[in-house]
This record gives sequence, C-alpha cells and structure tokens, in this order.
Amino acid sequence: MIQKRVAEKMEVSEQTFHKWCKNVTQPNLEEAYVLSRIIGASLEELCEFEEDKEK
Repeated sequence: MIQKRVAEKMEVSEQTFHKWCKNVTQPNLEEAYVLSRIIGASLEELCEFEEDKEK
C-alpha cells in the first residue's frame, strides 16, 4: 500500500504518516494498533528495534 492510502485508512494526514515513516514523530498507541491491523503485523513487530550488534 502506498502511504496516502494507509493515511486515508487511518484517518490521519499524509504529512503525519510521512513523519512517522521518517521517524520524526511516532504514532500514539491507538494509532500504532490501527496501523498494525492495516499492514498485518503485530504491535511487537511494528515496534521492533535493531539490537546493537556490538553488545
């Protein structure tokens, strides 16, 4: 899905969604849940961070 369609489904602006994608801002918990349902990922997968490989 393109960003515009996902933003429309989430009822947020394209600018808001773009900021999430660029990690400028983050969605709140409810928005993250809706996004996870739209893209078919769990909240855990959506929030997964790369671990520091030097540990």
